[in-house]
Amino acid sequence: MLDIPSYIPYLTTIFLVGVKGCNHLPQLGRLPNLRALGLAKMPNITSVGREFYGNYGNCQKLRMIALNSMDNLEEWWTTRSSNEDGEFLIPNLHQLGVADCPKLKFLPYPPRSVTWMVGNSDHVLPERGFGNLSSTTSPFFLVIGGALPSSEMWRRARYLSSIDGLQLNTITGLRTLPEAIRGFTNLRKLDILLCADLERLPEWLGDFTSLRKIRIHKCPKLSSLPERIRGLTELELRIVDCPALENWQGQDRGEIAHSISQVSYPSR
Repeated sequence: MLDIPSYIPYLTTIFLVGVKGCNHLPQLGRLPNLRALGLAKMPNITSVGREFYGNYGNCQKLRMIALNSMDNLEEWWTTRSSNEDGEFLIPNLHQLGVADCPKLKFLPYPPRSVTWMVGNSDHVLPERGFGNLSSTTSPFFLVIGGALPSSEMWRRARYLSSIDGLQLNTITGLRTLPEAIRGFTNLRKLDILLCADLERLPEWLGDFTSLRKIRIHKCPKLSSLPERIRGLTELELRIVDCPALENWQGQDRGEIAHSISQVSYPSR
């Protein structure tokens, strides 16, 4: 496996699932055309160090990483050195997906990626943001799903001021939006999908003057919208399969809901 780039140099996609006897990953980062990497249910993998990338290389073409149920994975190094301004070894990632990886931390920071998808992995987000690297590493679209995130995850999330789009997807136990979201000062799009326990939306949503789209899909307990979003005159609102909101009547509906549609949407 040390010579993997020489005999499969054109390999673009790797998924390793349930490989229980594997204690260390081979140097997959040396593959010159690797674009997608997925790891799932490999309990003996505890870390991914700099050796994953080889002595001098980096993953220039890697666009997607998906990690699922890596219960014992504790750390993944993303830079050549430990310095905060070190060279990123995964510089061009488009999508980072991490689900059910409760111990995982990216060191010293997560790789720069446009979209993050995080579920039941409370330590994936950087502890105090990206510091001086924020302009080149912070994500623009964040998806949070699964079990109700811990207070620690929301504490970390509040530093991600670059978030342009937020999707809350199938979060059990979520009754209202957490205060940490108020830190997303550039938020333009908010999707709330399949959150069966959601009961209300906070009035401070009306403070997001940049907000242009809200989509609410299958939230049966949500029965009204905050009055203060009346001031968001450029807001486009989509409500799908929310019985309590569909029965919402009176003047408030006309004033607040600038656009209500019952069409179906993809789950992306």
